Amino acid sequence: MKSKINELITVFLIQLVLTLPFYTANVYGLTISNVRVTKVSSNSATIEWSTDEISDGKVRYGQTTALGFTQRHDNFINNHTITVFNGINSDTAYFFAVESTDLNGNTSIDNRANSFYTFKTTDITPPPQVNGLSAVSTTSNSIFLSWNNVNIVDFNHYVIYRNRVPVANSVTNSFNDTSLQSNTHFNYKVSAVDNSGNEGPQSDTLIASTSAKPLLLR
Repeated sequence: MKSKINELITVFLIQLVLTLPFYTANVYGLTISNVRVTKVSSNSATIEWSTDEISDGKVRYGQTTALGFTQRHDNFINNHTITVFNGINSDTAYFFAVESTDLNGNTSIDNRANSFYTFKTTDITPPPQVNGLSAVSTTSNSIFLSWNNVNIVDFNHYVIYRNRVPVANSVTNSFNDTSLQSNTHFNYKVSAVDNSGNEGPQSDTLIASTSAKPLLLR
């Protein structure tokens, strides 16, 4: 009888050991990993992450850590992709967290240990039009140009156009155009470019001329 009881205990212990990993997995629940932003535009952002069990997905996001907006998918998968677009404005920083729930109802939230993940949308607002373009001085082979600064925070450079063709960039509000033909008229325009590559409208046209070469006396 005692031998029979020992056999039953042995069988029970073997079954317990075989099933233990499954119970352990349930205790620890769902794991989220590799949260990342893979694409950002002026009005959307694509967020991806992975889970160790198939699960649905949700992104909560907003301009503050209070978040406020939510977008989700209801497919039960391991690799998650959600493109958020509701409430998204250009040139704006956002905080976000991701959430998934598996088939057993286990829910995992990753908000980067309460510091939150972030992304910033791209800027599509161009700089203002350049004004005040003038020829400060001329020689027989050069024209010195000047204009008013655009005074924007994200300024990058100016583009100088001669006869409708871009000929140079400048980080200051002046440019000396050299190696020009003497006694010739030239059309100039200038535009401003910001750090996002947005180019503003060109200035009004300036017509300036090089002087004639001085006559050589014999």
